Amino acid sequence: GQCAGVPKTKDINGCYRRVYLQDAFPGLCIDEPNEEHVTRWFAEVNRQMEPGTANRAFGLLRLTLLRQRTLPALIHANDKYLI
Repeated sequence: GQCAGVPKTKDINGCYRRVYLQDAFPGLCIDEPNEEHVTRWFAEVNRQMEPGTANRAFGLLRLTLLRQRTLPALIHANDKYLI
């Protein structure tokens, strides 16, 4: 794949983010991709790349979406600590 030979996990994740996620859902905000969008994206990455690439990219997408959904709650929960 395009990220082969990248030595560190942080660097590999950055490469996957740039190559497979950055432009995965053009025209959509971070909270807009639905199951159909993700399914089509996953199938396309899986079709084009070696086995495991789509799974790793999906794991990063999943973490990104989880962070996006929990961030407002974390900010709200910590509002009482802001001066």
